Amino acid sequence: MKSPTRRHLKKLHQKAYQAFNDGQLTKANDLFAKLVVHFPDNANYHYMQGLIAKNRGDWQLCVSANLTAIELQSTQGQTDIEAECWNGAIGATALHDWATARELWEMCGVDVGQGDGEIVGDFGQAVVRLNAWENGECVYGTRLDPVRMRIDNVPFPQSGYQFGDIVLHDGASTGTRQDGRVPVFNAFGLWQRSPYLTFTVFLVCDEDSLDELLKMGQDRDIWGENWSKTVRFICLKCSYGDVAHSHDNVQNEQGVGFGAKSHDELQKLLHDWQQKGDNRMVKEVLHKTYEPSKPTDGRVWWVWQE
Repeated sequence: MKSPTRRHLKKLHQKAYQAFNDGQLTKANDLFAKLVVHFPDNANYHYMQGLIAKNRGDWQLCVSANLTAIELQSTQGQTDIEAECWNGAIGATALHDWATARELWEMCGVDVGQGDGEIVGDFGQAVVRLNAWENGECVYGTRLDPVRMRIDNVPFPQSGYQFGDIVLHDGASTGTRQDGRVPVFNAFGLWQRSPYLTFTVFLVCDEDSLDELLKMGQDRDIWGENWSKTVRFICLKCSYGDVAHSHDNVQNEQGVGFGAKSHDELQKLLHDWQQKGDNRMVKEVLHKTYEPSKPTDGRVWWVWQE
């Protein structure tokens, strides 16, 4: 077989980086795989292979490519390996490979505590952007380690995520909230499913009664969020395909998202709440299950600009 010319390899290099910059990750993955074959000692090509694998969710390749890049850089006297360590640690976390994750966090100076098992700590509050390659719903959460977060809001059912889910997210923030105090991270996907199901409840009540309902729910480990107050992009009933309902304004009608472990527990809460006061009407309780979407080519979602 005829060896590729210098010109051919230069064009291959250009096409590989252009494909990545255009968000064509499948094509970029194939091109960098060819470059790695021709230049096995080029740490940058291995790094790019690992970066692309991270954004595609190919976690085995993410870890192996970044470890190779780290090894090559070390033997070549290069010391700037922070990006490779972060990306490799993300991949290792996705695979529950805590020994590798801990080693890589230590190499880039991130303190994850002592031990040899799962990393569980207090890394503060942050926002995670779900399905960043699509609509990118943002919810608050509690960081358990540098790249995992437990969702503290009740996401829309269509997102495929639920209250209490643990998600894997990127290490670099792509925005902030609360005047720059709270970072926003892109989620790669679900790391561990929570036991809470998502219910959408349409009810009629005043604001004080709704606050009472949400407090009663917390006391019973049922977590609610007034979507009618916090989110108003589209009519909630329309989002569920209920095109037969009227758009006439109903005074004090609310759309509330609940994270509950069962339908029966939620119904008991709503019944007890109605018994405690007048002018409290539960119009509808909806439950639909969705799965998180997968990354798609064609959008450079990992450098989201707000």
